Amino acid sequence: IELWNVSPTWTGWQASLPVLAGMQSTAQPAAQQDALARWSQVPKWLDDEIANLQEGLKQGYSAPKGNVKSVIEQVDAMLTTPLKDAPFVQMAKADAPATFRKELEELEKTQIRPAIAKYKAFLTTTYLPAAREAIGDRVPGAVAWNLFDIDAKFGDVESVDTICKKVAELAKAYPDAKFTKIFS
Repeated sequence: IELWNVSPTWTGWQASLPVLAGMQSTAQPAAQQDALARWSQVPKWLDDEIANLQEGLKQGYSAPKGNVKSVIEQVDAMLTTPLKDAPFVQMAKADAPATFRKELEELEKTQIRPAIAKYKAFLTTTYLPAAREAIGDRVPGAVAWNLFDIDAKFGDVESVDTICKKVAELAKAYPDAKFTKIFS
């Protein structure tokens, strides 16, 4: 469970879900029904995202304000996109039955957009005021998480001492950069 994933990059739902929708196969009637069933789950997905972000705030986790502002702009763009151009409607290719396109438009209008609007309202009124100021601000457990993440990505990292030495080398190589001392 991600407790602070408000990301304007490909890791944010507002970037990844439209891409996945564009990849959704809808050539056959069964695939069209699968698409309708799958994408009708977007409101539940967003409710879960809100619940995770609320839990993150309770535990002291948040995304940086800049990220939150960017995501608010991105979801606002989704809400103002003409219905026919919405990514969840665009699944209906030009040769798709008109009834399928109508069902996607109805899904977008009655379920997906209201859920996106609810998510945007949460970000704007609750999350943004509580978000951390900068990308580098500390969050609980950040050092342990970063070490785990480094180890997961770079299995050749031998120890915390090795990481500290590499950070010290970077600090010497780039004296104008601001490095936070994370270990004594």
